Amino acid sequence: MRLRGGMELTRLSLRPGEGIRSPRVLVMSWRGDRIDALNRWRRLLLFHYVPRVDGLPIRLPFALQCFDRYSWTRPEWATEKGQIAAAETAASLGFDAHWLDAAWFPGGFPNGVGNWTPKPEEFPAGLKPIGDACSRLGLSFVLWYEPERVAPGSVIATEHPAFVHGGEQGGLFRLDDPEARRWLTELLSNQIEEFGIGIYRNDFNLDPLPYWRANDEPGREGMTEIRYVEGHYAMWDELLARHPGLRIDNCASGAAASTSRRSCVPCPCGGATRAARRAIPTGTRARARACASTCRCTPRAAGRLTPTTSAVRPRGRYRPVGLHGARLPCRPRAGDPGGGAGKRRLLVWRLHPAGVG
Repeated sequence: MRLRGGMELTRLSLRPGEGIRSPRVLVMSWRGDRIDALNRWRRLLLFHYVPRVDGLPIRLPFALQCFDRYSWTRPEWATEKGQIAAAETAASLGFDAHWLDAAWFPGGFPNGVGNWTPKPEEFPAGLKPIGDACSRLGLSFVLWYEPERVAPGSVIATEHPAFVHGGEQGGLFRLDDPEARRWLTELLSNQIEEFGIGIYRNDFNLDPLPYWRANDEPGREGMTEIRYVEGHYAMWDELLARHPGLRIDNCASGAAASTSRRSCVPCPCGGATRAARRAIPTGTRARARACASTCRCTPRAAGRLTPTTSAVRPRGRYRPVGLHGARLPCRPRAGDPGGGAGKRRLLVWRLHPAGVG
């Protein structure tokens, strides 16, 4: 077998004293079938690569969320009062995190990306009251951002066009520019502190490649991409260093910009797997249970996982199952929870706070 990997276009020469980093590649050999390989892969990530807090693998959040959908039909939901009520509901149902997605900034999603201030009428005191309510209720506050995409007409596009690949017309934020990166890092860090954010959710729904290539100088193909990725890592490293215990939710259109050492993917593709979404019945508990079962972020090593089956039956080839919620082929076997010929059930892992087994 012969494998080739790396950046698609990298034709450049380095200047005196200049250095770059290239993409990292992790390769694992295994014996057995594909399911054995996936389990070994998850164990490798768990023990050697996933982010850690206090020496333990970062614990996945169990968050109540509906993205920004309620703001379309229930204007009172995306307000200070509505969000505090939502946090109280989350706590009463046993969740440990309250999730406010793309419904808090002027213009909304996607036209308002680049307006990273709370809506003044709906949140007259900013988002601090919501963060304070989460703290009082024992919840982590999950807040959504898409800082790398800049909409035309947004604050960043109009007030800081030099920080954007695309200028006033909007486009890609220039994380490859140290000055722009420092400015964005300060903005995010200040809001993480002010709002009481426990989980910073970083989305990314833009193809950056055309912007990177258009910015490359002759004879320096690939350099903008390299500097951008370096800047992205530097920004996340700075946020993690400034805010011990902060968790980064790597949303990014389903973890498209994944970096396992710095972030986790609580809900791949922004929610439950496609098969699970089709099967999720109406009701908050059932929806939350299915979403949590697809989490890829790992629980504390000291936790104990026990499998249970729900009453729902996903249609399709994959089901969420296992420690990280990887999508594994359905192979019902005698003795499996929910097993048996032709059956497909949603396997849910519940975390118990003490003991190993």
